[in-house]
Amino acid sequence: MNKANISAVVTILMWSSLATLTVSINHIPSLLSVGLVLIIASLPGLKYWRQWKLPLTVWLSAVIGMFGYHYLLFDAFSRAPSMSVNMIQYLWPLFIVLGTPFFSKSSLNLGHIIGGGLGFVGVILTLSQESVVFNTEDWFGYSEAFIVALLWAFYTLSNRRYSQLPLSAVVRFLFDIWCDCTELLCINK
Repeated sequence: MNKANISAVVTILMWSSLATLTVSINHIPSLLSVGLVLIIASLPGLKYWRQWKLPLTVWLSAVIGMFGYHYLLFDAFSRAPSMSVNMIQYLWPLFIVLGTPFFSKSSLNLGHIIGGGLGFVGVILTLSQESVVFNTEDWFGYSEAFIVALLWAFYTLSNRRYSQLPLSAVVRFLFDIWCDCTELLCINK
């Protein structure tokens, strides 16, 4: 197996374990866990710091998208049933399909609309398998999961405009977010 395949397998394992690991540490404040996760994720790429000169709009989109996604996701997992949160947050691919016409020259067609409708029906059917409890804390977690899906779709679609975005820039985003988390934790003490 070559290096690219190993990286792909490790990435899939990390991504697929995010919900389980997040639920297992939900006793840690969301802001702290996001800060710790993102600083650890940024360490391997710190050596590329010279490539971090990017426009302000790229920084804003990345920080809002990445920080918002991770913070709200971690918080949602601590507020609502994890299976439901995970199903709702995985609406992001659907939102990417539906949002693509707004970020490119393509137009929304019947296939997008049918696919979007089927995606929403699928999530509703999956969530209806669980007993529905009208707990306000759960609904807040569900709302956060929905916003998470929108944020990740926005982040993904907005970055399509930057074809020359170096991969090392993601490390800077993670590092900046970690610094922001640390600052917020100090302020909140």
